[in-house]
Amino acid sequence: MEKLKTAPEEEQSGERREFFRIDDDLSIILYKLEPADDVPLSEESSDETGGPITSDHPVDLDSLWKLMVHLNKKLDFILERMPLDLLKMEPKPVNLSPTGLRTTVSKKFELSERVKVRMLLPTLPAKEVVLCGRVIRINPHQNGNCELAVQFEDVTQDIQNEIVQHIFKQQRKSMVRQKDPER
Repeated sequence: MEKLKTAPEEEQSGERREFFRIDDDLSIILYKLEPADDVPLSEESSDETGGPITSDHPVDLDSLWKLMVHLNKKLDFILERMPLDLLKMEPKPVNLSPTGLRTTVSKKFELSERVKVRMLLPTLPAKEVVLCGRVIRINPHQNGNCELAVQFEDVTQDIQNEIVQHIFKQQRKSMVRQKDPER
């Protein structure tokens, strides 16, 4: 079995936790993040028409065509980001906090490599969360898989709140099960 690999920043800082962590089962996908993938979503969704056509503009075929192209791009943008692949996935064990996660993966990742994390929080309605992070620890297993720890980068307060709410909800469920095992 290979030795646990840890990012130098983690070795120096030790194990200080700012937030609660939970063990949960979530639908999750991790991707290697290429430098070209750093384009913000707001830039990806820009259009060529200069904005929507309003009632102030005369409706002619050229304007109508531009509107249809604009709407088609918006629909493509929405469909690309629907978590259909996450909805079909079998949830897997994840240790989650608002600042990072730990899970087992079959793909090979490098220490300090940037990754994109897509996960589905089982709220009503289900909420897809997309985050960027950095691999801070790799623990290879004998079966070829490895346990990966990812520290999130540039997490917005809204996304962090979503994760915190999910963690508290799961902790409440766990406490209720401990008090009343028949539930």
